[in-house]
Amino acid sequence: MSTPTPTPRNSAAFLDSPGTPFTIRDAPMPNPAANEIVIRVAAVAVNPVDAGRKELGFMIEKFPWVFGCDGT
Repeated sequence: MSTPTPTPRNSAAFLDSPGTPFTIRDAPMPNPAANEIVIRVAAVAVNPVDAGRKELGFMIEKFPWVFGCDGT
């Protein structure tokens, strides 16, 4: 008898408006196309540019914005 595979979960750090704390909450799981893959990220980095973006809304077109694009 095989063990059922758990449904994967995806979470992200969201910024709802400039200058507010980010919140970690569930995010949609991407559905890759036939020529794409989904990579499981174990950690993300928030770099100095992200800090400025968080406080000022710099280069953010719409909210909520998902924080962090550096990952391992």
